[in-house]
Amino acid sequence: MNPEDKTYRTLLHFALETDIGFSLLIVQSGNDDLQTRWRDRLASDLSQRGIKLIAIEGKDLPAHAGARGIARDIRKHVPESGPRVISLSHLEEHTRPVIRSSSEKDRTAGPGLRPAPLITRINVERDDLVRAFPVPCILWVSPNTVRQMAEFAPDFYDIRDSEIRLPEAVRSGSLPNQSGKLRDIFISHNSECVPWVEVLVRNLEDQGYRVFLDIRELAPAESIADELCRGLKESRKGILVVTAKSIESGWVRETYNRMTVQQSENPDFAIIPVTLGKGVPDFPFLRDVRWLDFRNPETYRKAFCHLICAMEERHPGPDAAFRGELIMPPELTEEQPNQIEISFAEELFELFHTKQAVLLLAQGDRGQSAVKSSLSEQAGKRFHEENLIRLVLPYSPRSHKEDYFSVLGRQCGFSESVTSSAGFVSDFEERLKDRGEPLLIMVSGFENSCDEGLRDIAGAFRSLGERCPNLRFLLCGGERLADLFFVGTLSFPNSAEVCEWPELTAGDVHCMWEHRCPGQVLSERRVGELLHISGGHPGLLQQCLDFYHRNACSDPDTCKEALIQTPFVWQLFMSFIRDTAVRQRLCRLFEQNEVGDVRPYIFDPLLRRLYWRDLIKQSDDGKRLVWRCEVFRVVGRQVLECGYTDCG
Repeated sequence: MNPEDKTYRTLLHFALETDIGFSLLIVQSGNDDLQTRWRDRLASDLSQRGIKLIAIEGKDLPAHAGARGIARDIRKHVPESGPRVISLSHLEEHTRPVIRSSSEKDRTAGPGLRPAPLITRINVERDDLVRAFPVPCILWVSPNTVRQMAEFAPDFYDIRDSEIRLPEAVRSGSLPNQSGKLRDIFISHNSECVPWVEVLVRNLEDQGYRVFLDIRELAPAESIADELCRGLKESRKGILVVTAKSIESGWVRETYNRMTVQQSENPDFAIIPVTLGKGVPDFPFLRDVRWLDFRNPETYRKAFCHLICAMEERHPGPDAAFRGELIMPPELTEEQPNQIEISFAEELFELFHTKQAVLLLAQGDRGQSAVKSSLSEQAGKRFHEENLIRLVLPYSPRSHKEDYFSVLGRQCGFSESVTSSAGFVSDFEERLKDRGEPLLIMVSGFENSCDEGLRDIAGAFRSLGERCPNLRFLLCGGERLADLFFVGTLSFPNSAEVCEWPELTAGDVHCMWEHRCPGQVLSERRVGELLHISGGHPGLLQQCLDFYHRNACSDPDTCKEALIQTPFVWQLFMSFIRDTAVRQRLCRLFEQNEVGDVRPYIFDPLLRRLYWRDLIKQSDDGKRLVWRCEVFRVVGRQVLECGYTDCG
């Protein structure tokens, strides 16, 4: 069944339930023609079954601020008896935010705006509407109106029974798109900056652009990889939101590669990098393309204006401007290390009394901000800033030795350009000549670096370790760093210690909650429940905290069910779908909690893949590999259709 037929069946089944009392279905679409075609088809199908579709438009409803009795206004158009379904459409003129007068002090709708009167009315009169119309009600609105209802009419929005989006719906009033693409912009981002990105999307849509944003486009049951590829192919431009944390994760590498492939297939497709937050390191591709700096909240309007110019492929000039008011986004905040993380960093640096190198390995996207901040602080205290070099290995989709080592040379402060591994080692030896105190090199970025670059830098570190006994190395990474050390070319003659990132504790949960909801306290019972449900997986734990913050779940069972329906969790298993042998074995592994023995290096390719994607972990006694949480086993079975296909 294609997406259009599937969506229409949902709509028709809802409308046929005319005997169960009031029910509300919200249909998202910004395309009036598309809405009309669907309403006409629905009216015809219902008529054949003896059911009347009562079509009411916005012009039939008084919209001024003093109007009252919206149920009374609707009742004028609805017959008293007989099978019927109410259809409300064309409300957009009545749901636009209103410019506040200078005397108004209400700040709830953003700078200079207050909610539209109709939005306020449906929220206040929710109970009247439910009592007055014991029939199915279908509300056809744009995504922008849905966001307004969710924010300014939450009581009304919460009574909806379901919500669907019309396939390939496009936003009315969009700028002309001569390429025939369905979207203007595809936005790729990391989970840490979702609130900031959501505001960016609202501002872009207010300018008339059609935006693909994964968190609102994807449903759990969809093939997320396929849907992301479709979103890219349907878009004219790609915005890549780059933060320090996203560069450390594998997300930037995967997304940038996907965008460059799209660009090679369609030369008209343009990549627009957007930098956000503090500590974005030297990233080679940012020097090769025009990028936009959103790091300073005070210059947001200027940066947004430049983004509009980039979308329209023109240089920003004195006449560059945008329409209307901008909503200002929340500032991207950084988590601060807690006492547990500080203690871990202190213990780790004690190892340098006997070891030349320490490798700190982390599963998934663990430890991308707070602990690294603590490590950097400890490094400054133990070695002093003048004896400390911080390196982020550069990323390039292709191997460019000259570019690779010139980036590293600049980070080290070398005066002359370095273009090779040998030149890097030579300049380093010169810097260390006659030095009495130890020098520490902190290195990250292994998971994004190209293969040839990793081989070369491993050789450089090995040579430096042999020639410079006063040199110390702190290497932070994941699977690719482990491969480089255990089965690759990275070695240290004067001994190395391998450490693993610590599991999350109750103290970590309290700190994460305090960062999200300052002044509020979680009970120890609730903290224990959250750790059990999430298995200590940082991404799942953040989702759980978000559910509790939004009152989306009230107990462990509802929280677990909410996690199972989260696209983020489904996406973790999508890469396993296409390999039949892998699917079959995974379906067998889902039936058992213990999946293998703990070893310093996991040689089994599938278990190694599961481990570094943070889907399995070490058991409490450190002897066996076990599934991180029951949610992963449930979702994995559903994604791979265990028991329903050739899997199992």
